[in-house]
Amino acid sequence: MTSLSDEFASIAEQADVLADQATELDDAGLSRLEEAAKSIGRAWSQSSLGYQANVYYKHFSTPPAGHIFSREWGLLGMFQGSVGEWERHSADEVVAIIHSRAGDVDLEPVRQASEAIRTAAKELIEKARSAGARVPLPYDAYLTERLEGLARIALPSVRTLQRSMMNVPQGNVPVRDMQAYEGGWQVAGHQLVLGEMAYIRSPYQVAVDLAEACRAIAAHLEAKDSSVGPLLVQTGSKVFIGHGGGSKEYLALGVWLADEGLEWEVFDRVPAAGLSTKERLSEMLNRAQIAFLLMTAEDEASDGSVRARENVVHEVGLFQGRLGFTKAIVLLEEGCSEFSNILGLGQIRFPRGNIRGAFDEIRQVLRREGVLP
Repeated sequence: MTSLSDEFASIAEQADVLADQATELDDAGLSRLEEAAKSIGRAWSQSSLGYQANVYYKHFSTPPAGHIFSREWGLLGMFQGSVGEWERHSADEVVAIIHSRAGDVDLEPVRQASEAIRTAAKELIEKARSAGARVPLPYDAYLTERLEGLARIALPSVRTLQRSMMNVPQGNVPVRDMQAYEGGWQVAGHQLVLGEMAYIRSPYQVAVDLAEACRAIAAHLEAKDSSVGPLLVQTGSKVFIGHGGGSKEYLALGVWLADEGLEWEVFDRVPAAGLSTKERLSEMLNRAQIAFLLMTAEDEASDGSVRARENVVHEVGLFQGRLGFTKAIVLLEEGCSEFSNILGLGQIRFPRGNIRGAFDEIRQVLRREGVLP
């Protein structure tokens, strides 16, 4: 098992420990509060517009058949839309009634416990994202899907959860109740309670999702490594230089390597008649003992940033996957934007247009890896 798959597996185990603590919520009175809030919610006007958000049927009872609330007319006139005995309340009043019906549950202990889990889950999410940024390119379809899923895992705020329960229609809505219209969209009292209950439970559920995602990634990385393991034996003798084509810095690097007594090659240095791009790259992967991937600022993006050519980014993934982190070194020119997965890769930065400024560091790497004495 690789260190990365180990890391994901460890995060999954830690997330499992957090998720298992959700059983402590069962006896904390949350279910009673949720049931009380849902019961009152059945009396709701179904409108989130202004004061209408806290209009409920009389005595918070379920409206009889045919008794409906009109968002358009509100409480302006019971003969022009709304039918039945609808009553206006404040959000605080509704929240207080829900708590009373649930037996005035003391939420402070469970809030503190949830915040502790939230803090721990946040740390694990950051660890998982860091590990994800270090997964070698290129990704297969399954790994891409799993890493994208990992990126979407987040801890929601209580406000986000509460507002997600609002009933906000799409498009234009006719409204004659100007008082409600001027109040804007609001969260109903029972939704405030349900949102807080969801917030208290959320870090435990996020821990479940995180454990599942990391466990799947760990298993896939382990299986992937096992399937390509025999190919990782590297017997090449050349230094590969990856470059974008628009900069001649690679030539200066090649001349310097030759002066050091090393053979070097680039993708387009030797005619590849009769060979496909895939075959040519495979040949160079087999011959390389170390690779320097020169990322120079060549392509301008729509946001104004300047990036390396896509072929260099592709070569980073290929040679990192074959040679490992320590022998696939990114040479990043000043002013060139980093790609998303560069975190965790071996990299040397150099001034714009002056690769010679990195020669000392490159020599140290070559000695460290046994390429130079």
